Amino acid sequence: MLIMDKIIFLADAHLKKVTDDEYRDLLKFFEIIEKDSNEIKAVFILGDLFDFFIAFPQVVFYEHLPLLSVMQRVVEKGIKIFYFEGNHDFFLKKLNLLGYPIEIIEGDMTIDLNGKFFLSHGDLLNSKDYSHKILSLLVRNPVTYLLAYVLPPYLVYHFAHWFSKFSRENISGKQKLDDKIFFDVAPLLAKRGYLGAILGHFHIAKKLEIGPKFNFYLLGSWKIDRSYLVYDGKNKILEYKKFNRFQEHL
Repeated sequence: MLIMDKIIFLADAHLKKVTDDEYRDLLKFFEIIEKDSNEIKAVFILGDLFDFFIAFPQVVFYEHLPLLSVMQRVVEKGIKIFYFEGNHDFFLKKLNLLGYPIEIIEGDMTIDLNGKFFLSHGDLLNSKDYSHKILSLLVRNPVTYLLAYVLPPYLVYHFAHWFSKFSRENISGKQKLDDKIFFDVAPLLAKRGYLGAILGHFHIAKKLEIGPKFNFYLLGSWKIDRSYLVYDGKNKILEYKKFNRFQEHL
């Protein structure tokens, strides 16, 4: 059988309740990936899969279970899943320590897509975005890690939901996409040998051509428009697509 070696990229589902449409659609999406496992090589989740996700030792909240279960089945079919921590995902390496088989990426990553590509959630891409940098420092530090470990999970659960809502309403939701930051970053990545970058966080599916030799592929928000990006290894192309619940194949 011809192996197509498709690679799928998605981000920013911000899942809350299992009964929400975006959650049910993503469950079906992964069920189709499981069924089409001969054609798909890997799935990259570039952050903010859930509206908040903190990995606790031996504790998984009920709303996380259905998706984590289907993702595990996908891995058991031989498809690799890479999950990047976004600005709503914290301390997920604990999942690997407990034996969960997806690969957690805490920062950025390089991948070969017929050329060298940079992968990241993207929230810290803009060096002048001090709001997200401060939030990242507040959350990703040893003190917060210790508190999340020793406090009762239900307290952390409610605080995390409040923090997620605060961040969305007061910081992320009030920021507008400024293409200038990509023009500033592109030369730095190009000097490191990258042909392009694939990013989450910005909630818009958009290809930005920065000169003749560098492209940014911004992933849309699964929550908003069910968009995702596919790399077709046979034809060596990157293509944006949108999922609908009547699909049978990707």
